[in-house]
This record gives sequence, structure tokens and C-alpha cells, in this order.
Amino acid sequence: MCGIVGYYSKTVNSSEFKSALKCIAHRGPDDEGIFAVKDNFLFGHRRLAIIDLSPKGHQPMHSNDGNYTIIYNGEVYNFKEEREILIAKGYTFNSHTDTEVILNQYIEYGIDFLNRLRGMFGLAIYDKKQNKVVVARDRMGIKPIYYYHDQHTFAFASELKSLKEFKAVNTEKNPQAISAFLQLGSLPFPLTLNKHIHYLEPGFYLEWKGNNELKKSQYFNIEVNKRQGLVYADEVKKLRSLLQEAVSIRTMSDVPFGAFLSGGIDSSVVVALMKLSGVEDLKTFSISFDDKKYSESYFAELVAKKFKTHHHTFIVQPSDVKKEFHNIVSLMDSPTVDGINTYFVSKFTREAGIIMAMSGLGGDELFGGYDTFERLPKLVSAKRKTRVVPNLILNQSASLLKKDKYKKLAQHLTSSSNDYASAYLALRGLLTAKTAADIMTVDATFNCAEYLEKLLSEFDYKDEADITSYFEARVYMHNQLLRDTDIMSMAHSLEARVPLIDQKLVEFAYSLPPEYRKGKRMLIDAMVNELPQEVYNRPKQGFLFPFPVWMKKEIKSEVQDLIFMKNDYLKATAVEKLWKGFMSDKVHWSRVWQIAVLNKKLS
Repeated sequence: MCGIVGYYSKTVNSSEFKSALKCIAHRGPDDEGIFAVKDNFLFGHRRLAIIDLSPKGHQPMHSNDGNYTIIYNGEVYNFKEEREILIAKGYTFNSHTDTEVILNQYIEYGIDFLNRLRGMFGLAIYDKKQNKVVVARDRMGIKPIYYYHDQHTFAFASELKSLKEFKAVNTEKNPQAISAFLQLGSLPFPLTLNKHIHYLEPGFYLEWKGNNELKKSQYFNIEVNKRQGLVYADEVKKLRSLLQEAVSIRTMSDVPFGAFLSGGIDSSVVVALMKLSGVEDLKTFSISFDDKKYSESYFAELVAKKFKTHHHTFIVQPSDVKKEFHNIVSLMDSPTVDGINTYFVSKFTREAGIIMAMSGLGGDELFGGYDTFERLPKLVSAKRKTRVVPNLILNQSASLLKKDKYKKLAQHLTSSSNDYASAYLALRGLLTAKTAADIMTVDATFNCAEYLEKLLSEFDYKDEADITSYFEARVYMHNQLLRDTDIMSMAHSLEARVPLIDQKLVEFAYSLPPEYRKGKRMLIDAMVNELPQEVYNRPKQGFLFPFPVWMKKEIKSEVQDLIFMKNDYLKATAVEKLWKGFMSDKVHWSRVWQIAVLNKKLS
């Protein structure tokens, strides 16, 4: 896992480029490389060596004929098979890295090489013959790419902060992105807080030509391919086989590795399959709290005991959060209401000598683990039944109930947008569009429902389970969970792998009937009797911190300092009202925390 930077401009400043590369040194502490693609175009790379630790893995990496150069952040798990195919075609290799395989795949297949990659990546390839640069992201958006383009400049990087080192990059703030964040708690791709810097969508690539022309194209989107005449027991066996393969291929590593283990079904499945793949001396990691209401350590320890892992539980104290508070918020490229949990489990894992860790992220999105799979259809049905009730009555009724969830419900019931889009906002959104607008000093409302409608229009769904899963994968998982996992794990030079969103598992999940994708039924049946019974029966808890308590006590001053920072975009009176509402238990902690994070990113 690594970090990449590319920069083209009429006047390239080498000191700015070095600063941009230094910004992501944590992503690759093992090596650094810079290559002049042209007099005014530089490629930069920071390396975290995982496969082939020798200097032969140095990047930027060049083809044997010198006509192609790659910088790459990620892991491709089918590279050994692809390497053999290329050798049969006459290619020779100087290293045992997946990087060199990817570079030769581009030479052999052109842009179709992207469809052969099974893994996670953000990469750039310079094609000297065609005088162009290709920049691409993986299918599910596990690895990030931010980019900027105007008539004089093209820049891209693994982290947005690198782009801000270039004076030619316009960093003007984007009020619409602020509105979107207030409503969702994360930024929907391709938005960033900077109007002219974009977050490349998952499954997309850029082609930059030597005349500074830039074209964006899509090579992948999740597809629904429903199979007929399925036998449930047979599909459970297929799922088990796919799960085993997805985990097994990700145990490929030349460095010490382990796993995050919360004690939930997803992380427990990953740990079980790692052991069944033959991983010995497996180290697992979890975080816990003195407040038992938030602690999952009991379940994690049950799983660790069953599979005889070397388990490490770290108790996170309020003092730990207080100490790391400003560093954590500063790390976020994009504001988020999540991520602190991943920061600490990554920190403790890396300090234990682990360089790569498996995560159970993605099981809920594919196999119906969230209550949104049940609640979204109910909200859609409710909206259709209340169409006979005037909107004025619905809005006035909701206004009498002060809690945000009732305002979101009224927004859904009175919305003229797609029923599924407005229902998802009611379930996953933080603030309504009106509440967000009331907080902001500028008139720049982002239409979240329209954004979701556009996503849905590009997706050929067959049933409500497909819709819910797609929203969860493309909105909640991509815009928040995956982004947080990348930025917080890489902050500690730790690679996080996510086998449960392997592309073959994604294809399988979207081929199933809706009744197979409820409450993780299939995932549980695929692992029947493998996990401790308590893990199957436990209620879903989520990976939470005792924030409601700590924000009112131990880290109150830190939160207040950020909450009441002055800026040009948020009304001080509205922010103060939110804070008072939180302190009197009338406003959810996430509404206050998002303001604190946002203020820090706007400063």
C-alpha cells in the first residue's frame, strides 16, 4: 500500500512537488521515488512494501523498453495468474511485484487491463507512445484518487492535502459540498470541500492527453444478474466457497499481518476463514471501553479463543481521544462523522508490528445486515399511502415534534423525488435540507435526493434489496466507511484489506433473490457451526465510541473549541442552538460532532 502524486503545469515547482509527496509520507515510509514524465509533468510515489520487499519494487516503475511508467497504490490479488499469462505471451519480469504485472497488462491489453484487475487500487500510467496518462480507481472505491484540472494544470493524488501544496491549484471552498455534508455526514462523490478538486468515482478512469485535455470514463458499475431456479442450499455452498477464496487470496503478503476483530459476524467470519486458509500464529485486534454498553470485547474474545488467535484488546480511554483529538480531525481529507474507531484500532495494530490487517467491512451492505433493508421498503410504502394527506398537514405535524428524525420523515413523506431516494435520506441522513439551509449563511442547498436519483438511474435494479444494497454500497460504504478506513489505517502505515467486497462476492450477491439477502441469513448459514453460538445470536451493535458521554465531559472543551470557531459559512446562533440541544439531550451527538469536524476543515 502506498501513496501517489502526479502534477502537470506550465511552470512546475519541484519544491512544491516534494512538499506534496511529503504530505503522504505516512502512506509509504519504506521508499520514495520521483520521475519527470516530461519537463513539466512529475510522478511521485511513497512505498509501503507488502509484496517483494526488495528494491526491485521501487516506484515509479518503468517498462523494459522505457515507454511506460506506473505509480500505484493498492494490491491486486490475481497478479500471479496474470503474470503467467503474460510470460506465455513473451513478457519478462524483473521483480515479483503486482506493480510490474499491472504495467505489462496495460502494454498488452490497453485500457481493458482494468477489467482484469481483482483487488484495490489507485494508479497512474504514463504512456510515452500515445503521449497520455491514465489514472484509475478500483471497482468498489477502496483506494482513493483526488484530482484537479484547469486550462493550465492537472494534478492527482492519494490524498487531497497533497493537492493543496500546489499554488496553481484553486482551493476555493464549495458551499454545496458543505450543504451535502450537513445532510449526509459524509461527502458524496465526486464532491470535496474544494469546488475545483474532485474525488474520482469508483470504477472510473481519467485519460490526460499531452495538450492538457482530460477525459473521464466509466469502466465498471455494479450490475444485477438474477439467476433463476436457484436452490438455497446450493447457493449457500457457493457462497462459502467464494468467501474462502476471497479471504485466502488476501493472505498473500511478505510482511506480518493480522485482522481487526470486533466480535460481530463479519469480522468473525474473516478471522475464521483466515485460520481455515492455513494462517498460523494469527494476531487479532479490537478496541474496548470501560463503559460496557459500548464494549464488544466479550464476543471478540470468544471468537479469538475458538480459533486460538493471539488476541489484543486495547481499552480506549477519554484521555486517549483528548490526546489525539486534533491530529485525528486534521487527518481527514474530507469531513466525516466517523473514523475515530478505525484510527485507534489501526494505531494499536501497527504498534504491535502488524503491517497488513483484514477487515470485515462490506458484509452488511451485500447481505442485508442493516435495518435499512427492512425499514426502507416500509418507508416507501408509508409515503405511497399518505399521498392523500396534504403536505401542509404533514409538515405542521412534524414541526410539533422537535427531533430530527421526525423532520426527516416529513421531508420523505412530502418529497416529490423518487420514493426510494427520499426514504434512504430519512434513514441515513443527518439533517434535512431545510435544517442545513437554516444553519448556513449562504444559499447553496445540495439536492441529496436528486443525487440519489441519479445514482439509481444508472443502476438496473430488480428488487428493493438491490436498491438498498446499492445505496448502502455506493453512499454509506463508499463515501464514509471505505474513505475512513483508508485514511485512518494509512495514517499509521497500515494496509487494510476488505475481502467481503471482493468482486466475485459482489457479483454473487447481486444475482440472488431478495429473500436470500435478509439479515445476513446466507452469510450465517455459510458459516454454520463455525462461530461461537453467541456471535450468531447477538444483536447488531456497530463499531461505536462512547461519544455522547465523552463530548459532555472529558473532551467537551476540545469539541467546543471547534464548534464555536468562526467561519463564513455557518451561523453562530444556529450552531449554538445545536450545542445547547445536545447538552440537554434533545439533539443527537452526531449533529454536533459534524459541525466540529466541518469547522476544522473550513479553517
